[in-house]
Amino acid sequence: MYESYRKFSDNKIQQIIIFIFIGIGFIYTALSGLIYDKSYAVFALFKSIVFIAPACILVGLTTYLRCSYSANDMCVTFRQPFRKKTVICYCDIDEIKVSHEYKERINNKGRYKRFYVEHIEIKTFDGERFTHNAIMDIEYNSFAEISGMMDMAFEKGIFKNLQRYISSKEAL
Repeated sequence: MYESYRKFSDNKIQQIIIFIFIGIGFIYTALSGLIYDKSYAVFALFKSIVFIAPACILVGLTTYLRCSYSANDMCVTFRQPFRKKTVICYCDIDEIKVSHEYKERINNKGRYKRFYVEHIEIKTFDGERFTHNAIMDIEYNSFAEISGMMDMAFEKGIFKNLQRYISSKEAL
């Protein structure tokens, strides 16, 4: 069983890192332009862009690359870009909780973006807790939420499927 998903994070550290690198690059450019003559300022600007671009690209990739998990008969493996993979054996799992949450954000154009986030928390017998979050691929519908029709959509979530799969393997 293999699934990929878009990771959700409330963490603003990635944006802060981008701004820090951009700030350092512009300060470096300004100081280089003051110290050397104006013909060197163009070279300093190019040098600062070369300094800023890789950091922005790496931070952006961690935001938009998809995470994945794969489950076999013995264990489940979670993979995230630029991070260590997590392998959890079924025999070590004490408890699995799957929940969902409604999120609302304002994008750059001032429009509201409404979506659901699915959370899975796996607790092992050692006391370790592994949590993963994914943006669900269902559209927000206020009527469906009021009428209770969203429960069917939540039952089709990727972490809910994983929970069912692990439960069936633990029963064997």
